[in-house]
Amino acid sequence: MQPRAPSKPFLDLALRLRQNEDVTLEEVALAVDIDQNPGIDPEHSRSLLDELALRAAGRIDSLRDPGGRVLTLVDFLHREERFRGHAEAHLDSRNSYLHQVLESRNGIPLTLCIVTIEVGRRLGIPIHGISFPRHFLARATGNVDLIIDAFAGRTLTDGDCSDRLKQAMGPGATFDRRRLRAATPREVLLRMLGNLKHVHIVGRRYSQAAECCARMLLAAPELLGELRDRGILHEHLELYGAAIADYEKFLDSADAEPSAQTIRARCNALRQRVH
Repeated sequence: MQPRAPSKPFLDLALRLRQNEDVTLEEVALAVDIDQNPGIDPEHSRSLLDELALRAAGRIDSLRDPGGRVLTLVDFLHREERFRGHAEAHLDSRNSYLHQVLESRNGIPLTLCIVTIEVGRRLGIPIHGISFPRHFLARATGNVDLIIDAFAGRTLTDGDCSDRLKQAMGPGATFDRRRLRAATPREVLLRMLGNLKHVHIVGRRYSQAAECCARMLLAAPELLGELRDRGILHEHLELYGAAIADYEKFLDSADAEPSAQTIRARCNALRQRVH
């Protein structure tokens, strides 16, 4: 199957991100939803977030303690509204799409954090994402500093974060709070598309995986690894001309990359095959 061209909403989003415009994570997630699931109504997703915020306000508005407001929001979403992750969440692409997470209540850490962040934004609770290794987190700021694991519906201590870092990167990894900086909307988009790319590759949906590479390159043209990977995916799809073009462009800019020798050999073999 030939990979599809990106939708106009996604092209507009990628341009805004490259120009460093202010973009909400809701806009990021819905642009991916529309691009990957043509025909969905993004306004329905926005209305579901509005309704969640309205219901949460009934629990939160009377609270004056900022920490209490955050903890009540996390508890409301996880225990009352039953937004949560499960062990196989990463292997199901539906858990990476905001519109489906809002319906099913099942998600991966990234999409569940986006729900928390966007409901919090509607309630005036400042929360941002943290692109933590392996497991996306959120952080409530302002008059409070709380690390949120929306997947598990709980807050984390620095010790918890240190333990998770060691699990992800090895026992020698050292945690410091600089790892808790706010993820930019572009970083969130790239992580979302990277998750989808992985799920599609595991499912042998190579055309959709190649689309994810193409979208990442629209937002971040400097990601040469995505150019290389798209070439490999095009090769799997027997789109040999497109694969050669990707390989050549990768090699023009990444001659010192560890994979360059392998890609050069693949490119030469393809050239012989098509000629």
